[in-house]
Amino acid sequence: EALQKSDFLFAKYCWDRVAEMSPDYPGIYAKLGILTSEHLQDYKETAIHYLRLAIQQDTHNADLHYRLATLLRDHQGQFEEALQHLHQAVELAPQNAGAWFDLAYASLQMGRNSDASSQYQRAINLAPGLRTEAYDQLYQQSEPVTTASTPNTEPQPAPAPPVEVVAEAAPAAQPVYRREQLTVFITGAT
Repeated sequence: EALQKSDFLFAKYCWDRVAEMSPDYPGIYAKLGILTSEHLQDYKETAIHYLRLAIQQDTHNADLHYRLATLLRDHQGQFEEALQHLHQAVELAPQNAGAWFDLAYASLQMGRNSDASSQYQRAINLAPGLRTEAYDQLYQQSEPVTTASTPNTEPQPAPAPPVEVVAEAAPAAQPVYRREQLTVFITGAT
């Protein structure tokens, strides 16, 4: 009911109590990680903690790896660990163009230009709408980027320096939750 009323702090409080009483409750840390990362802007460190616990419970969940990677990269600057989780995400969900795109950008930030170029190629092959001239120039630092429909035969300009790129990536795969019900009674009694 707290989620229906958009009372995210209360929902977090209730789910925290569930996690305290039953830390092995299926999906509890995934729910807490997603809730805190999406709705509680001041809880990014907490979201990272929950997502790490969620991945321990469900190592094959591409969405959890993807979410953790973006938080590690964007809020902690932990690019190496973010790369590891992005690699896991694309291994588990190879059709996720957004994960490939973010992996390409993280690789570029780490100076892995050749990897970035091939990962960007994979992203735009999956979702051609991600392709722009600016991105093509950004990822041409080591290899030209082409697609079958648009051959790249013209001379290319000098590579652009890395810039902060904001892209609307394809939505990440949504996690699947079993509908289990747990009733938690919270009283004022001590």
